[in-house]
Amino acid sequence: MSRYARQAAAEAEELAASLDEHDVQIVRDALAGATQAEWRAWCEGNAAHIFDFVHATPSERRRQARWRKYFQLLTYAA
Repeated sequence: MSRYARQAAAEAEELAASLDEHDVQIVRDALAGATQAEWRAWCEGNAAHIFDFVHATPSERRRQARWRKYFQLLTYAA
């Protein structure tokens, strides 16, 4: 496995581990009525936030007020 692939896998694991069961339920509820096209449109509309979110440290992700409202969805999108 390349270094890039290992880093991406580690980042994905860290992001997944940051969501507890309550957070996962928030994502489920938010996506329950959404189509795949709507989810894709949300991700495209928030691409800059998702990019910044991915590149932030775990503590920065939790602290940033701009991400608080959509923390769970940003985590899932990342």
